[in-house]
This record gives sequence, structure tokens and C-alpha cells, in this order.
Amino acid sequence: MTCRSLHFLQKFLPIYAINLLTISKIRLQTVGQRTKEIKLEQMDH
Repeated sequence: MTCRSLHFLQKFLPIYAINLLTISKIRLQTVGQRTKEIKLEQMDH
């Protein structure tokens, strides 16, 4: 590994990690939303 690629990793890995975290958070929220909707539909029937 060269110094340049290490610098690149140090710069972009945190951003990548943050993006992954936000994506998984959004996914969890949408899944939670969906399960709530499904439960409400089951209660209506």
C-alpha cells in the first residue's frame, strides 16, 4: 500500500461508514413503518 492510497482510505472510509449507517437506519425505519401498517391492516379486518 502506498502513502497515497492510505490517505485516500483515511479520507473516504469514514464517509463510507457514515453512509452505510444512515442507509441501514433508513432501512430499519421503513421496515418498522411497514410492520406498523401491516398490523393496522390486520386489526381493521
